[in-house]
Amino acid sequence: TPTPTPTPAPAATIVFSGIVKDANTGAVIPNALVELLDGPNAGRGLRTDSTGAFQITGLATGAARAQASATGFGNDGANRDFLSDTTVIFHLRPIP
Repeated sequence: TPTPTPTPAPAATIVFSGIVKDANTGAVIPNALVELLDGPNAGRGLRTDSTGAFQITGLATGAARAQASATGFGNDGANRDFLSDTTVIFHLRPIP
C-alpha cells in the first residue's frame, strides 16, 4: 500500500496586543484604532475596548508598521518585527 502524504503543519501565528494611553495623563483611550499599515498583515486592525486594550490574533510573522490613532489625538506608531507574540503600549498626545 502507498504511504500517505503527511499533512503539512499549519503556519505559526502570533498575537499583537497592548493598550492605548493618553501620553499626558496616562488615561486609557477607548475606541482608538490600532492597525497594521504594511507587511504580511497590512490592513488588519481593530478598535480598543473600554479599557483601552486591544488584541489582534492570527497574524503571520514578519515586519510591519503598527499605528494607533484616536479622535482628538496625534498618531503613534513604530516599525516592529512580529516574530512572536508582541505587546505594545501606544502613547497618543492630545491635539491642542
